[in-house]
Amino acid sequence: MYHLSSLLAQLQHDDQNLLVTDGYAVWLVGHDALSKSVTQPLARHGGWVIVQEEEQALWFFPDAEVVRGLGQIVTWSHLHPLKMAVQMFPAQLLIAQNFSQGLKLDVSLGTQTMAPPTKLEILVSSLVESSLSHTPGFHFEPLHQDESQGGWSRLQVDMRLDNSASQGWFVIIRPLGNPLERKVIDGWHDYSATLKKLFKKLGVTFIYSEGMEIILSCTTLQMLHTLCQELMIFLASTDIISTWPCVYVGLEKGQQYLHKKLSENIQVSWEDLETDYIHLPLKTVYQLGATFMPLGTLVASKGGSSMDSFVKMVRAANWNQEETNRLPLVLPCHLLTGDYPPCFYCGLRNHPPGECPTRVCNNLNHGILDALAGLDIARLQHGLAAINHTLQEDSFEGIKNIIQADSDASMIVTAFWELNAPCQLRTMRLIWRSKGREWPKGLRELNAQGEDALWSALHRFRNKDLDTAAQRLEQFKKNHPDSYKTKTLQGFMYMEEGQTNKAISLWKEAERLSFTSLHHSYHIYLASRLYEVMQDYEAAIQGYRHAVRISPAMLEARYRHAACLIKMGFAKQGLNILRDLIQEAPQFMNIILIDPELERGHLHLMAGLWSSWDTAKKKAASLLETDEGLSSIIEQWFTEDHPAHETFKQRLDTILAHKDTESYAHWNLLVKGITTLKQDIQKRVDSDIQELHHRCTKMFRVIKAIQREISWFPLTPLVSRFKEDIRLCMRTLNEIARLRLYRPENFKKGYEGMVLADETLKRLHSHLKGVVLIRDISLFVLLLGKYFIGIEFICLILSLGCLAVFNLWGVNTGQPWAQALLDQKWIVYKILLIVDTLCALAGSALWTTFRFDKKRSKYLQ
Repeated sequence: MYHLSSLLAQLQHDDQNLLVTDGYAVWLVGHDALSKSVTQPLARHGGWVIVQEEEQALWFFPDAEVVRGLGQIVTWSHLHPLKMAVQMFPAQLLIAQNFSQGLKLDVSLGTQTMAPPTKLEILVSSLVESSLSHTPGFHFEPLHQDESQGGWSRLQVDMRLDNSASQGWFVIIRPLGNPLERKVIDGWHDYSATLKKLFKKLGVTFIYSEGMEIILSCTTLQMLHTLCQELMIFLASTDIISTWPCVYVGLEKGQQYLHKKLSENIQVSWEDLETDYIHLPLKTVYQLGATFMPLGTLVASKGGSSMDSFVKMVRAANWNQEETNRLPLVLPCHLLTGDYPPCFYCGLRNHPPGECPTRVCNNLNHGILDALAGLDIARLQHGLAAINHTLQEDSFEGIKNIIQADSDASMIVTAFWELNAPCQLRTMRLIWRSKGREWPKGLRELNAQGEDALWSALHRFRNKDLDTAAQRLEQFKKNHPDSYKTKTLQGFMYMEEGQTNKAISLWKEAERLSFTSLHHSYHIYLASRLYEVMQDYEAAIQGYRHAVRISPAMLEARYRHAACLIKMGFAKQGLNILRDLIQEAPQFMNIILIDPELERGHLHLMAGLWSSWDTAKKKAASLLETDEGLSSIIEQWFTEDHPAHETFKQRLDTILAHKDTESYAHWNLLVKGITTLKQDIQKRVDSDIQELHHRCTKMFRVIKAIQREISWFPLTPLVSRFKEDIRLCMRTLNEIARLRLYRPENFKKGYEGMVLADETLKRLHSHLKGVVLIRDISLFVLLLGKYFIGIEFICLILSLGCLAVFNLWGVNTGQPWAQALLDQKWIVYKILLIVDTLCALAGSALWTTFRFDKKRSKYLQ
């Protein structure tokens, strides 16, 4: 017994559906595996498989052409009997944001079962009989009560009618560029000649239109399948030099015929279609089978999105892995659509410039791009889905609600606004106050904000008081007729009024009145941005190039240059600029992925940037998997007590903090950080090795000096410890000198040995102080005794001699004291001895002090 629920259980269901359409579901059950004689007629009549197993499948048809497909199966069964059971019933097809398919059925239908078939039997639910009853050649025979519980009829087919498929398709190839330019004519001529050979090889009918287009006619689904397959192989194998960017669009023939003005009947904006991808109606992509898959966003027509809306078609992932590698990021469709041209300030289409929320922003958010760069693909996609859901409910107010929330969606929108900040009013405020001359450094060197009429005019303009703003501006112009600031603000006023030519003229005049490269590049950027919004991309590109020449650090102008190329359809050329940009500033990667203004080249970017993404990922992974760049390299070279150990560990922890985040910017920071860290480690090792050699030489000299200091010391037991420490220190230093220090283990030994030698040397110095003190005291005492004896002897001789002469003079002259002195001579001698001794002590102490350093050097040298 076969159960329909087993097939339905394999379908995925999404809470947010991109598209819901009514149609018919066909449940096929075969006795054996379902053959192509059954599935091909169904595909040719506009159906496609939703889910299948070996002996059963579930198909969907968007229209009543389903009965003709079943009728062709009945006709085939008369010639080749089939054992197959078929049930047809109403269903709703649910298309998710990622184009996965689901079905919504009546509750009673979901429990249907079928026994293994013995013949061909096609049953039709009574719920769809009324919509199919007017199809000629088909009628429905109600089943007997013993055959069914009711609500089902057997399909009867008139064998005389031709039920062959009448579907057909046109494929239009339109080259980019001005058909009057020689470069375009020559490039398209060479490329179309190559295409012509391919189409002749395939046997496809084609004509050239009046606008240099190629229009091809495919009469069968198989021919369309083959054409798309060969075209994709051709585009994937042809390099950028030999191709010319073109838009490829396929559409159902319907009631149209092959003629030169066919492209004029297509209700789609050609400027919104991405080059070098085939665009087909969504239902046609599903008809072509599992070989192809839709990708990107639906190109909605005036009536809104439907199964007939165009979508980019790519090869399925199981075709060729190298050719289908792309970043899995889909832009939200509600962020790409709107009732207005792209806003000058932010690029969104859901509001005019005068209503843009960025008009009231005050300051730049310098860190938002770095914060966005920290989001991985999953968080980016989740944030974009949240934006899409919010905008689906209320497009303009939804943006304000997103900004006020604290979420990834808010970060994405804020970052997108920050990317376009140079053309917003908040940047003009900084330009007016700037003291610097270079972009973007000058935006951080600011004067104080003025309080004159100009600032009042800006305030009124931002608050939509346009009349007062104009009055204040005129007041300022009277006092400052040559100020560039009035021209700048007037340009914004005219831009919001829609007078674009006046706005550009004023900004160009403001650029001529400016006096620094910062001011020049800023005004050129404004004019270029307005050219871009006006879709004059060539003029915009020239302006952006000029701005970059004046201010090479103006990365925003380089980004907008690439954006213009992508909007023109030259996605590959724009991709080359963006690759160079993300090499210089990796934080631009995530903004490129989510920028709705790059939607025309989104798939090219997702495929083209995948190699850069994958290379950065693999390079980071290789550094993380090996010992290089991780903590082991630090542990190999430095011990835990080494001063550099903790510093390098902290730097490494900072680098590896976001190693699990799948972000291009973080991978680049990780690779750059680890590479720089390894270089710094090597520099520190080289420096430490030189320092070790220098300290070894210095320590050898210090030890020799210590040996000289203690060599005279007579008490050997007191200096035995000295000699042990000296031998230990000398042995350690000799070992360090013999080591090959550029090996990690030897480097660590050398550092540990130097620490040991340094500690030993400190201990020697500490002990040496006591020994030196004893030595100096001993030497001082010896010198003091020597000088004391000499001085004492001299003093005694002089004092006795002087006393004898003085006494003799007294006796000869009859002095009365002379006789008394002779009588008390021993007392006098004692006093003289005491005085001489004191004088000798004082003199010897002074003399020893003055002569000590010289004598010590003499005796100990």
